[in-house]
Amino acid sequence: MRSLLQKWFKNDADRDPETLDTPFQVPDNLLKPNTPLGLLGETMKGYGVSGETAQKVEKAFELMGLPVPDDNDQFVRGREGILLFDDAHGVVVRIEYTDQGRSGYDLMRANDSAWVVQPLATVDAGEMLIEICPGFKPETDGERVEQLKGLMAHEGYNFADAGLRNMGRMPISTPTFPDGVPMSIDRAVVNKLEEGLRPVVDKIVDLVRKEVMNAQRELYAPVRREFAQGWPKPEKMKDFWKKCRDFVQEGKCAAGWNDPAAWKAHENRRYGGDRTAREKTMKASSSAKKYAARRDAGNGGPHL
Repeated sequence: MRSLLQKWFKNDADRDPETLDTPFQVPDNLLKPNTPLGLLGETMKGYGVSGETAQKVEKAFELMGLPVPDDNDQFVRGREGILLFDDAHGVVVRIEYTDQGRSGYDLMRANDSAWVVQPLATVDAGEMLIEICPGFKPETDGERVEQLKGLMAHEGYNFADAGLRNMGRMPISTPTFPDGVPMSIDRAVVNKLEEGLRPVVDKIVDLVRKEVMNAQRELYAPVRREFAQGWPKPEKMKDFWKKCRDFVQEGKCAAGWNDPAAWKAHENRRYGGDRTAREKTMKASSSAKKYAARRDAGNGGPHL
């Protein structure tokens, strides 16, 4: 029996109807040689990517109807790329290496994990991937760190960058997690467990995993559908951003980086935190305010 998601994407030639992991493409015919780059494109080149990739990143923002940052304080730099925090829509726009190995970390994206946030949409910009991810309220229960490590281990993953600083709580109530599901909010926090270290498959744990994976896909399916229907036309993308705003109002997306509870939890050394982690979260909050000011000053996209 075909799922609703498969039906939604069955007429889109650029999408694999059996998966949500196929990125959207920036149409080559929209790129113009020798186009001067703005701050965002130049920042991309600072990560050692080609001019074509840098141009694709800027063009993707235009096609999504997002204002391109024009100040370094409007986003957060990381080793893998940059993060842009959007308060109004409760999302994080991640622009990171397509090949995670280029970051120098032994970490990978776990697109098949139930315990790692999955993007609402992914745009292929060549050497960089742009992922729009839902924001969550912070996870503040330290006991969930070890719990999440155990759940990932059953999938064959090591939660290598474990800690409350990389966790949130997805707003879904399940029999196992009535108060919300603990989730990694960072896309690249795992590596593969050595075969002998993977726990024996537990049927109950596997059922919980499937329950959470299906719940996450079902919850955000309406938003993913709006992106698929709008891309790559900025005017049509207004419906996607409106749906994101609706999800913020409904508590399904959240600017958790603004929550003082997150700042406190991310400083807790017992659960993988420190002062640096706290400062990074506070910087995310500050950058979101600066990006919002740019948008509100009349430089926003057509969705505003």
